[in-house]
Amino acid sequence: MTVAKLLIPRDEWKRCLTGALEIACLLEKGVTRFSNTLEETLRSFWIVLIGFSLNCSAMLLLRGENEKLSSLPVHTMIYNDAQRIVFFNIFQVLLLYLLCKWWNRLEHFPRLITGINWLQIIPLFVLTPLHLMVWTGLHAIADAGMLELIFVCYFLCAMAFFIGRTLKIPLVIAGYAILMMFMIDYISLMALLN
Repeated sequence: MTVAKLLIPRDEWKRCLTGALEIACLLEKGVTRFSNTLEETLRSFWIVLIGFSLNCSAMLLLRGENEKLSSLPVHTMIYNDAQRIVFFNIFQVLLLYLLCKWWNRLEHFPRLITGINWLQIIPLFVLTPLHLMVWTGLHAIADAGMLELIFVCYFLCAMAFFIGRTLKIPLVIAGYAILMMFMIDYISLMALLN
């Protein structure tokens, strides 16, 4: 694989951002915006890396609210969270692979991973201004947490919609898979915070 293949081409940015926005609006045609190629799937992990900056912001905000985190050096806290994110992404890929295998939809697996990664753009656009309001003191962290909870519920529904429409499986099954992924992410975060 050459360096040029590792960079996301402009037309891919446009197509995948459009797909993510269509999925955010619960439009089924957003599924077809993500190609089913291994190269695009691998490039989509850049979006996960970009999204890690929002995660670092959240951890730094929580650092002021949590005694255990406030005693940790910042680089150690971010390193621990990076390990948690890597673990979660491996778990997510394995769970989605098993879901594809169980429903005999392995041919859709690359598109599924690509779309799930690109959907991480949505929290970046929505939660970054919220984090900035907390950083600047316009909102208390508790108020921001309530707003973030509402958005997370919506985002999980959008992800379940994407999985259900991509694999052509019942939305209840897709919702259950998303709920499992969310629980693992939440449990790993609580383990880090306590």
